[in-house]
Amino acid sequence: MRGAVYHVGYWSHYDNRVRRSAWFLPKTASCAALGEFASKRDLLRDTPQVGDVFLMYSAKVERFAHTGIVVGVDETVISDDIRVCTTIEGNTNDDGSSNGHTTLRKTRAFSNRRGDRFLRWVDMEL
Repeated sequence: MRGAVYHVGYWSHYDNRVRRSAWFLPKTASCAALGEFASKRDLLRDTPQVGDVFLMYSAKVERFAHTGIVVGVDETVISDDIRVCTTIEGNTNDDGSSNGHTTLRKTRAFSNRRGDRFLRWVDMEL
């Protein structure tokens, strides 16, 4: 599903009484655009919290290339740089691809050194 983060946020903030959503992240399937949006608003963080939107960086394409929602943070410290999280992500598959065909719950290791970041949308001032 393209734009899974947007759709989850949109429907989780939808108010049936007024027939609109209060979700404020942009409607985009572009991880790079979502990263730019977050960067301009100082919403990118190095450490994850449950509810954050993760942005995985790809050195191959030199931009954020995959995203999803953090639903769990493993407290086990692998190194100062690596954080392990449980995620829900669309456009993936069982082999870990960031360009798949389904939505899955996954366990991923994120690295600040590699460029991975966490979008702390709850810090956004409206």
